[in-house]
Order: sequence, then structure tokens, then C-alpha cells
Amino acid sequence: MYLLITLIKRELFDNLISSRHVLTSVLCVVLCLASIVLMAHDYEARIKRSDSSPEYNIAKPPQPLSLIARGADEVIDIQKGDGLFLP
Repeated sequence: MYLLITLIKRELFDNLISSRHVLTSVLCVVLCLASIVLMAHDYEARIKRSDSSPEYNIAKPPQPLSLIARGADEVIDIQKGDGLFLP
């Protein structure tokens, strides 16, 4: 049993320090940060648009978590009131 635990630890350690894993992890973090920065600008624009125009006020405001990913708001155009309203 001790030999199996040692083997599992060694394999995990070898995989975690491999260049492929390190490169993939760094790339994932960089892409997530870039996405959040770009989506923050879009979110601010949607907030301004929904606050300034009365036609947007009948619909739901942009969701705070839309900084991370785009949801159904853009697909079905909820912000303009033209699409379906999801519960």
C-alpha cells in the first residue's frame, strides 16, 4: 500500500511540474484575466446604456456576473425587451 501511495504522489508531482502543465496553467490565467478586463468595458457600456435610455429600463439590467461570461442576454436580446424573458 505504501508503494502505491508513493507511486501516485510521484506521478502527480511529475505531472504538476511538467512544462506542458505549467504553460497551460499560465495561459489559462492570462486568458481569464484578459476576458474579465474586456468584458468589464462591455459591462460598463451596457450599464450606461440601460440607465440613460428609457426603452432599456423596461428590461432587466445587465447581470453582475456577465463580467465573466456572456449569457442569454445577448443571444435573445433581453436588454432591448425584444426577446423572451427567462424566469
